[in-house]
Amino acid sequence: MKPCGTPSTASSSRCTSATTIASRTAKTQLLGGDLVACVMGGVYTEVEMTMIELQRSPVVRDVRSSFQVAMQHRFIEVVERLSGREVLMFTSNSHVGPDVEIELFLLSPER
Repeated sequence: MKPCGTPSTASSSRCTSATTIASRTAKTQLLGGDLVACVMGGVYTEVEMTMIELQRSPVVRDVRSSFQVAMQHRFIEVVERLSGREVLMFTSNSHVGPDVEIELFLLSPER
């Protein structure tokens, strides 16, 4: 696995190209040798923050969830390329308060 920040940087970069906003903070950790956890903060766009202020958080979560499903193959490709291992499972979830998104990638066993 490359240095710890690399998947976060790649994850944050792909979000930037798709949404025109980068996360303000991003960190990645390899847990237990087979779970890559990316935690990004400050992920919401100005439009999303406005929707949240207008009590429309469920709409923001639904759109983000749909985006993650549609784009998951790209996220998985990045982690597989950087880790040299197959991704067996990917999940992502965002939270309104605090403004955080978490992505988890379960890697195949090392050979």
